[in-house]
Amino acid sequence: MLPGIAMGNTIRVLYPDIHINFLVPGKPVDIAILSTTPYVWHKNPMRALPRSLEQGMHFPAEFIKGCEVTMRMFRRYKPDMVICLGGYGALSAGAVAHFRGIPLVVLEANRIAGKVVRWLAKWSEAIYSNGEVARVPGTKLKKLGIPLREDLPF
Repeated sequence: MLPGIAMGNTIRVLYPDIHINFLVPGKPVDIAILSTTPYVWHKNPMRALPRSLEQGMHFPAEFIKGCEVTMRMFRRYKPDMVICLGGYGALSAGAVAHFRGIPLVVLEANRIAGKVVRWLAKWSEAIYSNGEVARVPGTKLKKLGIPLREDLPF
Protein backbone atom coordinates (compact mmCIF):
# COMPACT_ATOMS: atom_id res chain seq x y z
CA MET A 1 0.00 0.00 0.00
CA LEU A 2 2.83 2.44 0.77
CA PRO A 3 4.16 2.35 -2.81
CA GLY A 4 0.61 3.10 -3.98
CA ILE A 5 0.39 6.11 -1.68
CA ALA A 6 3.80 7.32 -2.89
CA MET A 7 2.64 6.90 -6.48
CA GLY A 8 -0.57 8.80 -5.69
CA ASN A 9 1.43 11.63 -4.13
CA THR A 10 3.60 11.92 -7.23
CA ILE A 11 0.61 11.81 -9.57
CA ARG A 12 -1.09 14.59 -7.56
CA VAL A 13 1.99 16.79 -7.97
CA LEU A 14 1.85 16.30 -11.74
CA TYR A 15 -1.95 16.52 -11.96
CA PRO A 16 -3.24 18.54 -8.96
CA ASP A 17 -6.92 18.21 -9.95
CA ILE A 18 -6.87 14.41 -10.10
CA HIS A 19 -9.12 12.41 -7.79
CA ILE A 20 -7.49 9.25 -6.35
CA ASN A 21 -9.40 6.47 -4.60
CA PHE A 22 -8.07 3.37 -2.90
CA LEU A 23 -9.98 0.10 -2.79
CA VAL A 24 -8.60 -1.96 0.11
CA PRO A 25 -9.50 -5.10 2.04
CA GLY A 26 -10.03 -2.95 5.15
CA LYS A 27 -7.44 -4.44 7.45
CA PRO A 28 -6.80 -2.20 10.47
CA VAL A 29 -3.32 -1.37 9.15
CA ASP A 30 -4.80 -0.24 5.79
CA ILE A 31 -7.29 2.02 7.53
CA ALA A 32 -4.67 3.44 9.90
CA ILE A 33 -2.28 4.29 7.06
CA LEU A 34 -4.91 5.69 4.69
CA SER A 35 -6.51 7.81 7.41
CA THR A 36 -3.31 9.89 7.47
CA THR A 37 -3.55 10.64 3.73
CA PRO A 38 -5.82 12.90 1.67
CA TYR A 39 -7.14 9.88 -0.25
CA VAL A 40 -10.65 8.49 -0.23
CA TRP A 41 -10.73 4.78 0.42
CA HIS A 42 -13.38 2.10 0.05
CA LYS A 43 -13.55 -1.26 1.77
CA ASN A 44 -13.50 -4.22 -0.59
CA PRO A 45 -14.93 -7.47 0.84
CA MET A 46 -12.45 -9.57 -1.17
CA ARG A 47 -10.40 -12.01 0.85
CA ALA A 48 -7.28 -13.99 0.09
CA LEU A 49 -7.38 -16.53 -2.68
CA PRO A 50 -8.50 -19.92 -1.42
CA ARG A 51 -5.93 -22.41 -0.19
CA SER A 52 -8.36 -25.08 0.89
CA LEU A 53 -11.63 -26.57 -0.29
CA GLU A 54 -13.50 -24.85 2.55
CA GLN A 55 -12.07 -21.43 1.63
CA GLY A 56 -12.77 -22.16 -2.02
CA MET A 57 -16.46 -22.58 -1.28
CA HIS A 58 -16.68 -18.97 -0.01
CA PHE A 59 -14.45 -17.40 -2.65
CA PRO A 60 -17.04 -17.01 -5.47
CA ALA A 61 -19.43 -15.08 -3.21
CA GLU A 62 -16.63 -12.85 -1.90
CA PHE A 63 -15.40 -12.21 -5.45
CA ILE A 64 -18.91 -11.25 -6.58
CA LYS A 65 -19.31 -8.92 -3.58
CA GLY A 66 -15.93 -7.37 -4.38
CA CYS A 67 -16.99 -6.82 -7.99
CA GLU A 68 -20.26 -5.21 -6.86
CA VAL A 69 -18.41 -2.78 -4.57
CA THR A 70 -15.94 -2.04 -7.36
CA MET A 71 -18.68 -1.44 -9.92
CA ARG A 72 -20.48 0.99 -7.60
CA MET A 73 -17.23 2.83 -7.00
CA PHE A 74 -16.42 2.95 -10.74
CA ARG A 75 -19.93 4.22 -11.58
CA ARG A 76 -19.56 6.99 -9.02
CA TYR A 77 -15.98 8.08 -9.78
CA LYS A 78 -15.63 7.05 -13.46
CA PRO A 79 -11.90 6.21 -13.39
CA ASP A 80 -9.73 6.87 -16.41
CA MET A 81 -7.22 4.27 -15.22
CA VAL A 82 -6.95 1.58 -12.57
CA ILE A 83 -3.64 0.86 -10.86
CA CYS A 84 -3.52 -2.43 -8.98
CA LEU A 85 -0.94 -2.95 -6.26
CA GLY A 86 -1.03 -6.71 -6.57
CA GLY A 87 -2.75 -7.89 -3.41
CA TYR A 88 -5.84 -10.07 -3.40
CA GLY A 89 -8.04 -6.98 -3.03
CA ALA A 90 -6.89 -5.96 -6.51
CA LEU A 91 -8.49 -8.94 -8.22
CA SER A 92 -12.04 -7.57 -8.38
CA ALA A 93 -10.84 -4.07 -9.34
CA GLY A 94 -8.68 -5.48 -12.12
CA ALA A 95 -11.46 -7.73 -13.42
CA VAL A 96 -14.05 -4.95 -13.44
CA ALA A 97 -11.60 -2.53 -15.10
CA HIS A 98 -10.91 -5.10 -17.81
CA PHE A 99 -14.56 -5.83 -18.53
CA ARG A 100 -15.45 -2.11 -18.54
CA GLY A 101 -12.58 -1.27 -20.90
CA ILE A 102 -10.70 0.87 -18.37
CA PRO A 103 -6.91 0.79 -18.81
CA LEU A 104 -5.28 -1.33 -16.12
CA VAL A 105 -1.69 -1.28 -14.89
CA VAL A 106 -0.11 -3.30 -12.11
CA LEU A 107 2.61 -2.29 -9.66
CA GLU A 108 4.66 -5.35 -8.62
CA ALA A 109 7.31 -4.93 -5.93
CA ASN A 110 8.25 -8.62 -5.71
CA ARG A 111 10.73 -10.63 -7.75
CA ILE A 112 8.20 -13.43 -8.24
CA ALA A 113 4.68 -12.41 -9.19
CA GLY A 114 1.90 -13.75 -7.01
CA LYS A 115 -1.31 -15.32 -8.26
CA VAL A 116 -3.28 -12.09 -8.51
CA VAL A 117 -0.56 -10.31 -10.50
CA ARG A 118 -0.24 -13.30 -12.83
CA TRP A 119 -4.00 -13.26 -13.42
CA LEU A 120 -4.16 -9.49 -13.93
CA ALA A 121 -1.09 -9.50 -16.20
CA LYS A 122 -3.08 -10.80 -19.16
CA TRP A 123 -5.50 -7.85 -18.90
CA SER A 124 -3.03 -5.12 -18.01
CA GLU A 125 -1.44 -2.53 -20.25
CA ALA A 126 1.81 -2.76 -18.28
CA ILE A 127 3.38 -4.19 -15.15
CA TYR A 128 5.64 -1.70 -13.41
CA SER A 129 8.48 -3.03 -11.27
CA ASN A 130 11.99 -2.29 -10.10
CA GLY A 131 13.52 -5.13 -12.11
CA GLU A 132 12.84 -8.57 -13.52
CA VAL A 133 9.70 -10.29 -12.28
CA ALA A 134 9.28 -14.01 -12.74
CA ARG A 135 5.97 -15.39 -14.02
CA VAL A 136 4.78 -12.31 -15.93
CA PRO A 137 5.02 -11.55 -19.65
CA GLY A 138 8.31 -9.78 -20.34
CA THR A 139 6.65 -7.73 -23.06
CA LYS A 140 4.44 -5.99 -20.48
CA LEU A 141 7.17 -5.46 -17.87
CA LYS A 142 8.29 -1.83 -17.46
CA LYS A 143 11.28 -1.34 -15.15
CA LEU A 144 10.59 2.05 -13.58
CA GLY A 145 11.30 1.32 -9.94
CA ILE A 146 8.99 1.21 -6.96
CA PRO A 147 7.92 4.58 -5.54
CA LEU A 148 8.88 5.32 -1.95
CA ARG A 149 7.47 7.77 0.54
CA GLU A 150 9.38 11.01 0.83
CA ASP A 151 9.08 11.03 4.61
CA LEU A 152 11.22 7.93 5.24
CA PRO A 153 13.85 8.67 7.92
CA PHE A 154 16.94 7.86 5.81
